[in-house]
Amino acid sequence: MYVELFQNLGLSKNEAELYEALLELGEASVSKLNQKTNINRRNIYDVLNRMTEKGLVFVVIQSGENRYKPVDPHKLKEFILEKQAMLDEQLDELDRLYNAKPKTGEVFIYRGPEGWKNYMRDMLHVGEPAYFIAAKGGWLDPRVKDFWPAITCYTLNPMDQFI
Repeated sequence: MYVELFQNLGLSKNEAELYEALLELGEASVSKLNQKTNINRRNIYDVLNRMTEKGLVFVVIQSGENRYKPVDPHKLKEFILEKQAMLDEQLDELDRLYNAKPKTGEVFIYRGPEGWKNYMRDMLHVGEPAYFIAAKGGWLDPRVKDFWPAITCYTLNPMDQFI
């Protein structure tokens, strides 16, 4: 149910399935997780170790078989914010690398909803007149309905800049 969301947040498919299963079960052994997810037991151990390193799972040590418990889902937001902070630290250097060579006239082809989102971000970021050839009403596509609130960080230029 939430596997796709967790994958979009950066978890692997198996990590997403195990995290969802742990949220539903509360606390579980590898055997129980194997039954719930049909992921191979050896893979479950590997994935749980990675998730423990990321701070998404607690190990509850017991005699016999260890049990695993998920952390609060708010930790996922912290996980994303940590990644954003890492990127922010390096962004100036990345910009220097990107802008090191002079740009000449460029043509880009954007495909699909993600391509359209990137196109709009690029257009808003540059803030210069935009010229369209065979532009389509992509802003009406239901797959991009959540995009508009995400671009509120841009200051829109007057419409007369768009030709």
